[in-house]
Amino acid sequence: MKHFHKQWTSRPVVGWTLLAAVGFLVFGTSMLTGSGDVPTTAATVISTAAVANAESGSIVDASKVMGYKTCITCHKSEVISWMKTKHNTSVGKISEFAGTVKKYCDALGITKEQLSGSICAECHATPKSSGGKTKIDSGVSCESCHSPSGSEQGWLNRHAVYGPMGTPPGEETPKHLAKRVKLCEEAGMVRAASPYSIAKNCQSCHSVMDEALVDAGHKAGSEGFELVGWTNGEVRHNFHQDRSANAASPSLLKWRTGADAANRKRVMYLVGLIVDIETKLHALSKVKEGEGAFVESFQEGLGGSVEIIQEVFGEAFEDEVPEYLAALSEEGELTEQIVELVDDGDFTEAESRETAAKLAGEVAKIAKTVAKLKGSEEELEALGEFVEENIEARGEAFSF
Repeated sequence: MKHFHKQWTSRPVVGWTLLAAVGFLVFGTSMLTGSGDVPTTAATVISTAAVANAESGSIVDASKVMGYKTCITCHKSEVISWMKTKHNTSVGKISEFAGTVKKYCDALGITKEQLSGSICAECHATPKSSGGKTKIDSGVSCESCHSPSGSEQGWLNRHAVYGPMGTPPGEETPKHLAKRVKLCEEAGMVRAASPYSIAKNCQSCHSVMDEALVDAGHKAGSEGFELVGWTNGEVRHNFHQDRSANAASPSLLKWRTGADAANRKRVMYLVGLIVDIETKLHALSKVKEGEGAFVESFQEGLGGSVEIIQEVFGEAFEDEVPEYLAALSEEGELTEQIVELVDDGDFTEAESRETAAKLAGEVAKIAKTVAKLKGSEEELEALGEFVEENIEARGEAFSF
């Protein structure tokens, strides 16, 4: 199938001195065992910050970025894993103001002095503001994916407080958990329990929503964003319950809810494909020029993404698509409207842009419905087999 990604053939190597130094910190710390009764889970919530950022083109609030070094205290294994990813080394793409970087900056009116606070740094690095100046803190890091955590109302000081006086995770009450989750969501945290928020946040960079940048020659994105391929490859960092083992799915989520890795893959895969369609529709709803590379890329990409999901439905469900996906089936009402927009949409006209916005909203509803599924539903069993047989991880997950 045309959307299946190939394995990366090379992997970046981090300096062994730094790796060894951080590794020393890891194994000098006691491991979290996760003992105790499993508390009742709080309802899955959606990070409205992730959704807003993905739809506005604003990725990172540099003034709230604390930096990956803040995370090392509790997440040492995760940081070591991240250091060996392309997300970490991506900062090299903009370290020199030359080549395509300069080409795109010139097109957007960005000077070398402004680069650290530009859209380039938001997606290829982690910008951090201090003393009124914005500098690049690192490559794409923790807060790029989970959202900036700082400020008095930020999620950094909320997400790991399980109760009064250092209450351990196993003794957190359901009431406190629900309140903590709500506070973290309000602060913008992108959590493992929300596949929709994860997909939206990934798309905020993997679909380039800046029209001028794409018109200048930057790639807009790809068709059929495979959330499973990405999250099960080299970016996988599920060490919460065992600091020496990179679990197949978020280990804290599994401990709390019993969430099965295979079931989660089914949901993540569907959500990724659906949010990809939503994102492309949203991009077309926001165009300013109405024509050019941006419109052409997203209009053509939207058609490709619709073809991909129909191909998946046909192979995985044998055309017996679950009711909650019916509108996106080959003969579904939404699919017909989207295909019509791809074929005949004129984005110099407000009507086409308004139609794209309306359809994006309808697709988002389906994505949110799927994101709440447990993945164990009978009709998703075939999809699980399909994912295991066809989707390759993007790179190799780190292990000690």
